[in-house]
Amino acid sequence: QMIFAATGVTEGALMRGVRFFGEGVRTSSVIMTLNTGKVRFIESIHLDKKPDVKVRFA
Repeated sequence: QMIFAATGVTEGALMRGVRFFGEGVRTSSVIMTLNTGKVRFIESIHLDKKPDVKVRFA
């Protein structure tokens, strides 16, 4: 089994770079798995460690 994983740091054709917002950071990643032939794009939000952070999904 072979897996490739990457997270964008700067803007590119395949993924967006790290984006900072008031309460945290947003990252884009890609995971490719050879044996299943799947490509997954993952959008993650990393929140600051504040107890009263509010998240709004658009």
